Amino acid sequence: MVTEVLDSVGDAVEEDGISPSEAATVFSLLALCHDPASQRPKLVLHTLHGHTQRLVHQLKASQVSDILQSLAISLVLRLSHRASRVFKAFSDDEVIKVLSALMILGQHEEQLLAAMEKDLPGRLGKCDPEVISTVMEYCLQMRCRVNL
Repeated sequence: MVTEVLDSVGDAVEEDGISPSEAATVFSLLALCHDPASQRPKLVLHTLHGHTQRLVHQLKASQVSDILQSLAISLVLRLSHRASRVFKAFSDDEVIKVLSALMILGQHEEQLLAAMEKDLPGRLGKCDPEVISTVMEYCLQMRCRVNL
């Protein structure tokens, strides 16, 4: 059903048949439908981005805030997903920065937890104690459990 909605929205965006309020709504919808494996939302987002650039001067304050929030959520989700894929390449300082940022944003990513479970046991003996503390703080704040 989501695919059908995205197809319909994509057609409307491509035809420039979308108003500023509809653009704000679509950004919110795309943030909710985030699926890193799916190309369709990315294509709609790209087209919507170009169309919305032409509408910026017509956007109301509430629409600007809705779009900014949707973009921020989408970006955070993408970065969090990417962090899970490159977790083993992070230095101790980078792990602390990533987890601290995710805690501030209240973001919880199951794939990141899986990456931490896989990588951290081999690093525990030689990592900065602050990494262990930050991992535990992240798990406590996100109410999750990591098997190390």
